[in-house]
Amino acid sequence: MKKRNFVISLLLCTVLILASCGGKTGTQPSSSANGGGTERKNEYTIAGGPQGGNWYGLAGQLVSELKSAMTNYDFAVMPGGGIGNISLTQNGDADISTTVAHLYRAATEGKAPYDDGTEFDQLTALANIGTSDSCMIIVREDIPFDSFQELVEAKYPVKLVTTLQSSTPYLGAVRILDEYGVSLETLTSWGGSLQYLDYSDGCQLISDGHADGIIAPEVAAIVELATSTPMKILPLDEKVIDNLVEKYGYSKNFVEAGTYSYYNGEFWSIGEPNILLCRKDLPDDIAYKVCQLISDKPDIIRGWGTTHASFDPDHAHEDVGGDLHPGAVKFYTERGNLS
Repeated sequence: MKKRNFVISLLLCTVLILASCGGKTGTQPSSSANGGGTERKNEYTIAGGPQGGNWYGLAGQLVSELKSAMTNYDFAVMPGGGIGNISLTQNGDADISTTVAHLYRAATEGKAPYDDGTEFDQLTALANIGTSDSCMIIVREDIPFDSFQELVEAKYPVKLVTTLQSSTPYLGAVRILDEYGVSLETLTSWGGSLQYLDYSDGCQLISDGHADGIIAPEVAAIVELATSTPMKILPLDEKVIDNLVEKYGYSKNFVEAGTYSYYNGEFWSIGEPNILLCRKDLPDDIAYKVCQLISDKPDIIRGWGTTHASFDPDHAHEDVGGDLHPGAVKFYTERGNLS
């Protein structure tokens, strides 16, 4: 009887030990700065932009590079947008994401479009990956105007598309229209419209003749569209640019003639420093590796359109809109960019 009781007790102890050791699966001890005793995931998600856009492709390439460099972990890409990626990262649906510096700052300061009382306290940055000429008004060449001001004065029934409402071009489009005194209702009263679509679907509407133009930065889908459908840019008034810079923290970009294949003149645009954002609890070694990869292989970034073509690893730590992740700080310090 004593032997039987001893065996039962031994089995119970074994079960308890296994339960305490095996309560979590698919994780391993973390070496990140946020606590060596915490658990860390095996899969990390990077949110890019809408499908058909440069951010989505960039995020996908970064995922591929990380899979090769850190074989103990898996990485996945998901579509997103500059506005929505802030929330995706805060909520843990994404571990790394693409967005812009002024939105990162707005979120941490509780300013529009993040002024609903939500606390954004899990955000930090990895790198500045280039400044875009954001929210250009790119229309079919047969639109009979040379500036957006002329189009507004004529109350032209222009049918425009922009990105999904989780993306920064949507926000810029609404702000631009507001500067010209044009509400969505006003645009509709002229016989025009503004639709919110991903880049691929929006460009397909223009190609099919069901839309006249898009408000967006240059992305691969727009470059492809311009090879078959003659397009041009309707520049914004410089005063409008100045107002947008003052109100919302955009940069004021001077665009030299010939920068874009579908516009020969020079013009002013609003710009946005594009960044890689991440969660504060992203392990230090992953944050370090991301910064190392894009510095050692800058074409991971430079290959994705005009915005990123001038990416400079020596300045990747600058103008990110807020604090850098400790893993990024470690990398840039070792590289000699930070002291």
